[in-house]
Amino acid sequence: MTSTIKRILAGALIALTAVGLWAETAAAQQALPAQISALLPAAKREGAVTVYGQSLDPQQIQAINRALNAFYGINVDLKIISGLHPQKAAELVQGARMGAKSGIDVFWTASEVAMTLEKGGLVAPFAWTKEWNLPQEMSLGPHGLRSYDGTLAFVIYNTDLIKAADAPKSYKDLLNPKWKGRIAVPRAPSPFMYMSYGIGEAEAVEIAKGLMGPQDAKILPRFPDVRARVVSGEFAVGFGIDAFIEIRRGAPVQTAPVDPVVLSPWAFYIMKDAEHPALAKLWGYFGISPAGQKVLEEVRAISIVSSKDTDIAKFSAGKRVVVVPHEFVEKEGATRNVRFAEIMGIK
Repeated sequence: MTSTIKRILAGALIALTAVGLWAETAAAQQALPAQISALLPAAKREGAVTVYGQSLDPQQIQAINRALNAFYGINVDLKIISGLHPQKAAELVQGARMGAKSGIDVFWTASEVAMTLEKGGLVAPFAWTKEWNLPQEMSLGPHGLRSYDGTLAFVIYNTDLIKAADAPKSYKDLLNPKWKGRIAVPRAPSPFMYMSYGIGEAEAVEIAKGLMGPQDAKILPRFPDVRARVVSGEFAVGFGIDAFIEIRRGAPVQTAPVDPVVLSPWAFYIMKDAEHPALAKLWGYFGISPAGQKVLEEVRAISIVSSKDTDIAKFSAGKRVVVVPHEFVEKEGATRNVRFAEIMGIK
């Protein structure tokens, strides 16, 4: 084959690919509700959006950015940054009192942190579900758009140390004497707080006391430490974390089939001082769309439990699913966290 023919074929392939992408984008744009399409001109002028939320590497962010641009047929820059959410929220509230700007368009977080932002007056009063006629279950508090269902009450186990038939199938199974000294938990009371909504406070207290007492569970500094040290085989069981990504990579770990499945949602919150409000809203709509859920699942194994063919949907199938509401965290979360922190012996 001559170089000229090769160039012609290569050019044709590029053209066909471009046509395919254009057609896909055009179809997506045609399907957009009018109130979403109306945001596109302003979003193009804004040109960028900053989201504080998940810890992602540059390649993961680029993949999400490409999907966002393809979904709307635009070319904007997506910046996703992260850190310690409670500390960041407190820092922003303090800074706002001194007139500092947040520099963030969307805060992507859980109810506990969102409450700090709401009380500090930093969240824009945008009611996603009301404005866009979305199902009420997509709300997380008055101004949050439910983006994915967290796994802070999950249990994982090392498959080299435990056979599937012997894995915990309920939270009470964690109190089996055979797990004594072999369970790791993060230095945070929130997993117990979320669990308590799913199974009742009394039973959750019993389990927490059992783990911290006779079971001699080890408290580790961070949530990722629990996952890493279960994968390494130092501990057989971990509470308060999932391992969907590690399972994909072939690590010797699995999610214990604990029933009920207690989920702790995360949501998008638009900041009141957002410099790119149109793109902030478009980011939210994209994030809950099938295209957005697909790319979040691909890069981070996170999704709403009702999103089809996702890890969390497959895991939850056939089990009782309990989604912890924002209102519970708002009314009971702080009190229960204090109680479980006392049981754990942490401040």
